[in-house]
Amino acid sequence: MLLLVRPWAGALIFVYALAVVALARTFFLFHYPSDIIGGLLVGAAIGTLATRPLGRCLENRGVVAWAEARPYLLYPALFLMTLQISTMFNSARTLLSAFADIAQAAA
Repeated sequence: MLLLVRPWAGALIFVYALAVVALARTFFLFHYPSDIIGGLLVGAAIGTLATRPLGRCLENRGVVAWAEARPYLLYPALFLMTLQISTMFNSARTLLSAFADIAQAAA
């Protein structure tokens, strides 16, 4: 989506992802080159197909207006969401595991 909003920034991120991430993962044998190419094609297809419908859906449901009216809630929420994604939800899983242990002890 960044490529659609700021083409130069999107191209820069793409080159970084290709040069640093994809080549490193191939070099250290985490993935085959076909995995990287397949992931690129699937991600590009999903991004291209979902951009307009998702934007219309968010606009129609008032999410965009809400986000513009309350950026002080939106930005921390997006930060927490990206933090959880980047850490593979480790803290959320730990918290849910603790709740499950408490529920088992109470039962």
